[in-house]
Amino acid sequence: MKAKKAFYHDDPPCRALLDQTTHDCEVCGIHPDTQSQSIGYHCPNCDILLKNMRCPKCDGFFEK
Repeated sequence: MKAKKAFYHDDPPCRALLDQTTHDCEVCGIHPDTQSQSIGYHCPNCDILLKNMRCPKCDGFFEK
């Protein structure tokens, strides 16, 4: 099963989840450039950030 890709604002001190359609930071209200964005993968069932592609809640293993 495939994990959901999510973009994050990766510009300290903000590490908020970006709006997935506009890529605007919901905390800062800015549109970070690509160097200030990082990609995280979420469980498609629990919508939780995966750790080593494994969900900490349901213990499912997903691929990118």
